[in-house]
Amino acid sequence: MGNELRTIYTTPNNIEAHIFKQKLENEGIECILTDEHIVSVNTFYNQAVGGIKVQVKESDYARAMEVIKEEEMIEIHRDSIPCIKCKSEDTYFKRAGILMKLLAILTLGIPIVLRRKEWTCKNCGHIWREKFQFYQFFFGFILLIFTLFFWAAVVHIVKSL
Repeated sequence: MGNELRTIYTTPNNIEAHIFKQKLENEGIECILTDEHIVSVNTFYNQAVGGIKVQVKESDYARAMEVIKEEEMIEIHRDSIPCIKCKSEDTYFKRAGILMKLLAILTLGIPIVLRRKEWTCKNCGHIWREKFQFYQFFFGFILLIFTLFFWAAVVHIVKSL
């Protein structure tokens, strides 16, 4: 149980994740970065994987939170948000399914950008979705136009062969 990993911080920024990791390691807390390479290769996949996660062992979690508070590195980060019905913090979000991932490949990432996180409470079973942010619509629109031009170019090239 003490070797299970727990997410202590999530960011879309590779440099910020490494700075955060280094500060914890300077205090003797082992930590790892997950999904770092996926986000670094294509930033649009940040929405699909939930950003770069700094994870510590369950046994080091309390000490890592103390370091964060002392260093004032971030506002207290939660790897989940409280349930809007029962206020329990034992929640998780549903990751993109295989159909959504295949659709994202065909449309060059549009569904991932437009996807809202669907949260589920483990305590009461309540399910809710986050609201869309303006940047999601903006990037979704830009990607849609790019995708239409991309596929139009592909069709034009195939017809000219």
